[in-house]
Amino acid sequence: MAPLAGQDGHMQKANGIEPFAYLQHVLVQLPYFGKSPSHEDLEALMPWAPDIQQEHRIPNSDAYVKTYLD
Repeated sequence: MAPLAGQDGHMQKANGIEPFAYLQHVLVQLPYFGKSPSHEDLEALMPWAPDIQQEHRIPNSDAYVKTYLD
């Protein structure tokens, strides 16, 4: 679980997403994947996944600007 939680939200911030909202989303979604989630299911929850970026991005963050506005 360490890669999802990161250290004090640094991974989430580095990916331009709001850490609390992201972690809340992950913790809500995980039970729906069952005991053996697929690699694709887990990959969809990573902070760099396009759906996560779109849903939880921090507007005007460095990661957001570099990814979407360059």
